[in-house]
Amino acid sequence: LGYKKNIVINTSYHDLADLTIPTKIKVGTTDGAGKNMDISSSAFAKEKSNILLQMNKIFGQDVDHIIVCAGAGGGTGSGTIIPAIELSKLYLKQIGLENAEQKVGAIATIPTNNESSSPIVKQNSLKVLTSLSEMANDKQISPFIVIDNDRVKKLFPRLTVSQFYPTINRTIVQLFHTFNVISTKEYDLISFDKADYKSIICSAGHMVMGAVTVKDYSNSESLSKALRNNIETTLLAEEFDLETASVVGIIVLGGKEIFDSVPGLMTSIEDAFGTISFLTGNATVHRGLYTNNSNTLKVFTLIGGLKEPLRRYRKLVNI
Repeated sequence: LGYKKNIVINTSYHDLADLTIPTKIKVGTTDGAGKNMDISSSAFAKEKSNILLQMNKIFGQDVDHIIVCAGAGGGTGSGTIIPAIELSKLYLKQIGLENAEQKVGAIATIPTNNESSSPIVKQNSLKVLTSLSEMANDKQISPFIVIDNDRVKKLFPRLTVSQFYPTINRTIVQLFHTFNVISTKEYDLISFDKADYKSIICSAGHMVMGAVTVKDYSNSESLSKALRNNIETTLLAEEFDLETASVVGIIVLGGKEIFDSVPGLMTSIEDAFGTISFLTGNATVHRGLYTNNSNTLKVFTLIGGLKEPLRRYRKLVNI
């Protein structure tokens, strides 16, 4: 999508080979970590100075947030995500950014149930997910986003093998991209600005994202139902208690012709915003209402400050 400040770290030559990102760092003397977290964390530690050098080269001084992404079931991602988070905080402090804990976040994937039937995969994922959740609850990272691969598999049941992971990756990045772009847009109908966006990203705790295309926007009930469906069934992770949220962003993006021609739509949208407030308890709700040249009505949600999904972790234990 054009974002240039990226670094990829892996213990495997094969996993790095097909990536088009310019900065790829191979750590360790083996080709892969063999699901062993100790191998990858030790390899990362030996390359810390080089990784820090590359951060300075690629990220530069103009940085407002770093997100560290990893798969939680394997050896490389599980063994390096927390050291990478700590190194990212160190980097931000070195370039003079205050409150580094609020400006380094993480995305980690929960393996599918089939993957988690392997004892070592289950052990690795539980260990790293629990540690990251504790860090999020203690406001040591912000935000922490859990991507549940088993849930994604259910949301996209017809994907081919080759489509599965690219679709997950693209879905997540497109959601971030939408909020990145809209928060910098000039004022439209109701503005969701940079400060609103930052308050969610820096709210600590867990964060979930979702998007839905509203097919029936003829009345407030249908729009509210679509929003509830977005929140309850199409987010990329489950078992969160939405009432623990501290801050929410909700953006309605619709074609100008729809906004010009559908009577009572503003009332329906206001009722839908109220639905989000109800579902998320006492959370602060930031709203955005924007027009474009499409013939659709889409709703994007960003919910921050959530407590960890303990029931989902317990399911992982019992697989």
